[in-house]
Amino acid sequence: MEHNLEETKDYFSFATEQIVGNLERIVTDDSIDRLEIKLVNAKEPNCYPCYPWTKKLPPCLQPDLDFLAPENLAPGQTTVSSAADVFSLGVLICWIYAGGKRLIDAKNNLETYHIVVGQLDAALQCIATDLGPNLKDSLAKVLSLDVEVRPTVQLLSLIKHFDDPCLSTLRQLDDISQVFSLAFYCIFKRVTS
Repeated sequence: MEHNLEETKDYFSFATEQIVGNLERIVTDDSIDRLEIKLVNAKEPNCYPCYPWTKKLPPCLQPDLDFLAPENLAPGQTTVSSAADVFSLGVLICWIYAGGKRLIDAKNNLETYHIVVGQLDAALQCIATDLGPNLKDSLAKVLSLDVEVRPTVQLLSLIKHFDDPCLSTLRQLDDISQVFSLAFYCIFKRVTS
């Protein structure tokens, strides 16, 4: 830090040293430590390291249990697949559609987490009206405790709920500058019909 924090009634400001670097410079000039390489060196393409959740650390240093997949907390588990992210995405979708109500409200308590995760079907039924039928059916698979049942992210994006004509039109309007005039006509013809 070059200068101290300056405070006025309108703003906080402080000057810092600019950080400049890229991966090439780090690898060639500074080199990467063996431990750093091992940390991200996955043996399988769909295998990511996970770290045990512990009560010893404060909650701000732990992943939020309310959005964590059950396999992250399995005893002796050191890696997870992208299915863990699909589970977390499903919980996030539920949270958004339920207006901020948490599907898993464990309050950083591991025992509460395991109880609630065992009753996810009932919790999903409680917010079923907020989700709608297509999304609820898909989220039942996304929130499955069995990793093999969960769809991939690519399949999740193809569910009927996200195949809404209005949503499709908005996506096309975002890309309108790349569309030639005949396609432009077809887009608006579909909107008006």
